[in-house]
Amino acid sequence: MAVLRDIIHLLYKSQTQMAPQYTIIIPTKNRSYVLWRAISSVLGQNFQDIEILVVDAGSTDDTEKLINEFNDKRIRFVANPNDTGVASGRNKGIKESRGKYVSYLDSDDFLYPDWLTEMDKAIKQHPEKVLFMPNKKYSIKLVDNKHKPIKTFYEGKIFTNPPFTNENIINLKIQCDTNGMIHSKDSIKKVGFWNETLTLYEDYEFLLRFIDHYPKGLYFVPQVLVAYTRTYGKDSLCSTANYSKLVTNLEQVYRLYGAKKFMEDQTWYPSLRDKYQEMAKVEEKTGKGILERITEKYSLNT
Repeated sequence: MAVLRDIIHLLYKSQTQMAPQYTIIIPTKNRSYVLWRAISSVLGQNFQDIEILVVDAGSTDDTEKLINEFNDKRIRFVANPNDTGVASGRNKGIKESRGKYVSYLDSDDFLYPDWLTEMDKAIKQHPEKVLFMPNKKYSIKLVDNKHKPIKTFYEGKIFTNPPFTNENIINLKIQCDTNGMIHSKDSIKKVGFWNETLTLYEDYEFLLRFIDHYPKGLYFVPQVLVAYTRTYGKDSLCSTANYSKLVTNLEQVYRLYGAKKFMEDQTWYPSLRDKYQEMAKVEEKTGKGILERITEKYSLNT
């Protein structure tokens, strides 16, 4: 009996050791030209108890070949043929994940080497929290049809002023981008999966749900640990967005949360919706959309 008990114990220990502490989900489609950098930044972490799920939305480039060339068992290629957007890819990744904690990284962004060391430290120091957000360096990039950068504009840190608080998230005073964010996988049972009906503001809506269910559960890690790039150009989600879509998605988010008590003091609706509605009219009339406004604002055409 003692021998059998020891065997069962060893099997259980082996299975436990095989499950990573952290799962990093990278949704992608036809972005092998930048995906390698995102993956490399995860593999280059000083903390290594990880798995990487590259959730592919039917790429026709050499994405799968790239994954195989890494030849690393911590990386898994997850096909998502029914993908409807980044929310769909993240949900697929959560369902396939084995980690106790889940994080997200877009294929055109990357992590600094101390990202997971600092995030893990914060998680251990604040076990009462369920969602952890790192500080980031934020940039806007315009690329040509061959993905070559035309110009990059750096805006620096995005969460330090104003502070990363529930109030500032609710009022859209800070970027709600979720790259490098970590939450416990168990929290999904309470807040639910990513909203796949949203094509924009899905990250904002996801954070609102955490605020709703865990009003004191968010924690900000002040170190700059992630390089986040908003890319405008070929195959870019930002480039395919327009003001009409912004209006539609904002209205949907407000319909979901406008009556919630924590939204009583929100300041963006309906003024922001009205602003985008006016821009949508100009866009329809002149063809001057988000990309043109961004190019003009940051003088990316010079």
